[in-house]
Amino acid sequence: MVEYGGFGMLPRKKREIPDFRMMKTEDLVEHLKSPSLWAKRSAWQQISDRPISETTKLSSSLIHIASDSSMDEITRIHALWSLEGINHYDEKLMDALIQDSMDNLRREAYDLLLLLI
Repeated sequence: MVEYGGFGMLPRKKREIPDFRMMKTEDLVEHLKSPSLWAKRSAWQQISDRPISETTKLSSSLIHIASDSSMDEITRIHALWSLEGINHYDEKLMDALIQDSMDNLRREAYDLLLLLI
């Protein structure tokens, strides 16, 4: 389906906007990898807001994303924030992140460590 809008009324494809509130908990992690910052933030918020009994099982996937140096920095930060949201601390991950070459990721790891003190 094509709709018209925007500058000069150029055609654009209509996209479905996912409803993160209704999404299965296990499907949220994949949205942290989305190119859309809105989708990353929505997934992170839902992971943090869901009952801990539902989100604990996400920790290994979130650790994998946060530690994956092939992922972009924003994705890794959102995975780290998600781990914070589910109250999961991984010492090995934090040791690696405070030595990471990505400045913002390293700063977020330090900030999280300060919250744990």
